[in-house]
Amino acid sequence: MNGLTPYKEFGKIKPHQWERFCEQKSTPEAIALSQHNSEQAKKNIHPHRLSPEGYGPNVEKWRIEIEDAKAAGVPTIYDDMDECSMFWLKAREVKDKETGELVIPDQRTLAVAQSIQELAQKKVKGEFVPRREWDELSLALGNKEHPGRVWGFSSKYGLKLGFPNQSTMYKTRQHYKDDLLAQLCKKADQYIEEKLNQRL
Repeated sequence: MNGLTPYKEFGKIKPHQWERFCEQKSTPEAIALSQHNSEQAKKNIHPHRLSPEGYGPNVEKWRIEIEDAKAAGVPTIYDDMDECSMFWLKAREVKDKETGELVIPDQRTLAVAQSIQELAQKKVKGEFVPRREWDELSLALGNKEHPGRVWGFSSKYGLKLGFPNQSTMYKTRQHYKDDLLAQLCKKADQYIEEKLNQRL
């Protein structure tokens, strides 16, 4: 494709295999899908810096790094964060060329990290109670968790695995009921306020 061939770098690929691959990727459907994926990728303003293997191979390493820092009394931005938030941010770190330290280079991602820190501190004080997909990371990003997977973990992690302490919500639908009640109370408050204002 584009006049380039993979024979030098990938010797096991045969010419007829490459020709077949180029044909498959040159169909109108394949081109449209490629353009769609490209546009979707541009919307991701917080791309991770991981290898194709993703989060999986790194999770345990990150846990050890954070635990070692805590044991040494070294403060980190990850203090009091839940693992979803911590791993999501760790995946966006790069090594600073001058200091050799791991840093988050993107200012927008740094702003998310600061919001997560503030929410984590509120959680410790009891001023914020995370609920499944509305955790620190979700609120900091302004988006709910994807219904099929959990940020900061393997894409194979669903909400049940990502939030085991709140698994009872799947049977009782308590989360849905709580949200519905909150919406009804808000509408009732607005209705009462409007009626009072009409009488004034």
